[in-house]
Amino acid sequence: KNQKVRSADDVFDMYERSVGGNTVFLLNIPPNREGEFSSSDVKVLNEVGNRIKETYSNNLFSKAKGPKKVLDNNNKSYKLLNKEENSIVISTHQPVTINRFVIQESIQTHSERIEEHAIDAWVNEAWKEICISTNVGYKRILRFPEVTSNKFRLRVLKSRLEPAISN
Repeated sequence: KNQKVRSADDVFDMYERSVGGNTVFLLNIPPNREGEFSSSDVKVLNEVGNRIKETYSNNLFSKAKGPKKVLDNNNKSYKLLNKEENSIVISTHQPVTINRFVIQESIQTHSERIEEHAIDAWVNEAWKEICISTNVGYKRILRFPEVTSNKFRLRVLKSRLEPAISN
């Protein structure tokens, strides 16, 4: 029996919305009676895996300036924010063009605290809000139209207690 297989675009979008929305990505792809996955499912999953690696393996902020404990790529370190200091600014040496921004809270030590946040880019000598969203938790992937800048800002607009940003 030939089942309809989702496209790689569809599965990649589901990945970004689920994992990027602080939840688990459940594919629900069962093996056939011989215990194997269909070749069409495997083809789509390989394509999606390659797209995930291509999209997320190159950290454009790896050499940026900003809070070391946020930029060190270590989930165990974090920057604690408070009401007076409720934002993080990240600067790059050269302008970068981005259309996604990944944020992670230190949920192991401080739980989920961010309820609302925004991302700004420094454009034409002023901060321009490029994205606004709700909770962050383990991981939030924000998607927006491309923007080029050498300075980006995460603003926490509403939170329970003091948020701890790990990445």
